[in-house]
Amino acid sequence: MQRVPTDKRSKGLQYYYRNKERLREVNRLRAKANYDSNPDKKLADNAKWRTKNKARHKVMKKAWTDRRFFYNKAMLIKAHKRGVISMESTNELAIGLMRQWIKQRGRCALTDVKLDRTAHADHVVPASRGGTDHSNNFQWLTPAANQFKGALTDEELALFCVLILRSLKKRNLLPPPLRHAWPDTTKVFRGVTERKQAV
Repeated sequence: MQRVPTDKRSKGLQYYYRNKERLREVNRLRAKANYDSNPDKKLADNAKWRTKNKARHKVMKKAWTDRRFFYNKAMLIKAHKRGVISMESTNELAIGLMRQWIKQRGRCALTDVKLDRTAHADHVVPASRGGTDHSNNFQWLTPAANQFKGALTDEELALFCVLILRSLKKRNLLPPPLRHAWPDTTKVFRGVTERKQAV
């Protein structure tokens, strides 16, 4: 809802709305110049504001994270530097992660479970084995699947799962297969046969 009706706006407010885009750019450049002139003071002021407004900052941070999910993941990957350093920028990495999510249709690459905001970006070739932080070397997994996979490759994990299933089957620890309840069709067929005999 508009706070001040259009016909009741002051001259200053009318001028602002007529030149909103230009003034936004002017204010941005002015704020940048102010920050560049004394960055240490600006960082100290920001830190002081965060200390005073912890609850509000937490809400703002969560909203920013939810709104820019892929960019936030890319920032965390760049900060940790677990794999071999890639030449991608944070924006390029975020776009690559988003494309991988679309390619997987929002489902876990190992379990096919539908993913949510708790999903992990996992290295296909583990970072401990020389895997890069390039967007092509990531797949989306559920937290449990990522923890279970650890530093294994997909092929090693598949072999490991086969060995586990064999061992469980050998020791009769697998649950019995689910029985399917088929619909009772005897009444239908009986009715057809009865009609044919009556005719």
